[in-house]
Amino acid sequence: MLSRLAPLLGLLAALASGSALAGAPARPPAVGEAVKAPERPDQPAIPPSPAAAEGLEALPWWSAAPWEDPATFEKLEEPGRPGRAMLRLTTVGGKMGKSALVLSREMLPSETGAIRVTVYIPGKTPVDIAIGFFYPDDSYYEALPKQAPPGEWRTLTFDLAAANFKTAATGWKHTTALPRREPFNRLCFILKPDGKEATAYFDGLSMDSVQAPRVEPGAVLQFAGQSAKSVVAGRVAKSSAGRLELSGDGDVAKALAIEPRRIKPEGRSGKAYADPLEREVIEQLVPGDLVELGWYESPAGKHLAWLKLVGQFPRKGRLSGKCKAWDQAAGTLTIEIAAAPQGGERMVGKDFPLLLKLTPEGKPDPEQLRLAARLRPGDPVEAEYQKRPGDAPRALALASSVPAPPVPKPEPKKPEPPGEKEPD
Repeated sequence: MLSRLAPLLGLLAALASGSALAGAPARPPAVGEAVKAPERPDQPAIPPSPAAAEGLEALPWWSAAPWEDPATFEKLEEPGRPGRAMLRLTTVGGKMGKSALVLSREMLPSETGAIRVTVYIPGKTPVDIAIGFFYPDDSYYEALPKQAPPGEWRTLTFDLAAANFKTAATGWKHTTALPRREPFNRLCFILKPDGKEATAYFDGLSMDSVQAPRVEPGAVLQFAGQSAKSVVAGRVAKSSAGRLELSGDGDVAKALAIEPRRIKPEGRSGKAYADPLEREVIEQLVPGDLVELGWYESPAGKHLAWLKLVGQFPRKGRLSGKCKAWDQAAGTLTIEIAAAPQGGERMVGKDFPLLLKLTPEGKPDPEQLRLAARLRPGDPVEAEYQKRPGDAPRALALASSVPAPPVPKPEPKKPEPPGEKEPD
């Protein structure tokens, strides 16, 4: 019987290269390159968090910044609140004087809102906390720090409209505002203990942001005021990384790929970026959804003019079938469905890609990884899955009747050759 386990944490992506100026972040290691800090004893128990609701800490794309002082990051279950997460960052200190939590996720902040975080600092020494943003054009902005007192939970609020951010263009002086109507791709919560050992607990993280419209069955969503060049209806084959692919069945003569429109930053020489709202709309879809859409074309590709969700594939459930393919680099197991959850019967005989569950460290679950690695095309497989906001469907549990390889027995110890007998 399959068991339910919640997927946790995402993988760390590489960030932008820094400047030689003081305060500029250095280029981090490549994607997947592990950076470990020396272990510390467990911290003593802390009082319950006053945060009323779970926020950004529940997302799966957190990690410790490897370009700052060595630190360990953990995603913990809140005491007395089953299923609720909080984050802990522990640093041993160092020459940088700071460590950071990083959320690797593209988001569009509100122009007049705020970021709020509830922080607990064990011990007797207050610690400064700041927030920082990386943008697609490689620029970095950091707010004035705020002090978190020790031994109590404290909610800190950072004004997104304030002109107190520092960046390379201002010589790292806190005199500028964030770029308007531009998404960032990395959000940092920075712990500044002056190079000393420190621990911080983070809970109730929230940000006022521009929200993408919800994709609801029957509702028509309009995009960018563009007229459709063509109208099609079909089944979603893939919907990840901001790319929507329709299968070559239904009214679609052949596979059709749709991408978010590209936006050029206003008043800056930054790189064009994918419209984050269109990207979020696409990521709400899953393979098996039935859609109607109108599309138009630009030099960058085909884009949505409007979208209507006609039929929705279940966002959670169990399915079984046979292994179609295992992509180790992407961590994706594709299953050809033989039995689908209720409401998804149209996907029988079709391919359904599943990401593996992640550990708190953001790595593929080792048991699922071992199972997926030994599966061959045609092998039977059963999965319990769930689609969460901003993430592709993940396997909560995975099983197969394919037997595990036998554990090799240790070779018998060879007898040592007898030594030469000493003469009498």
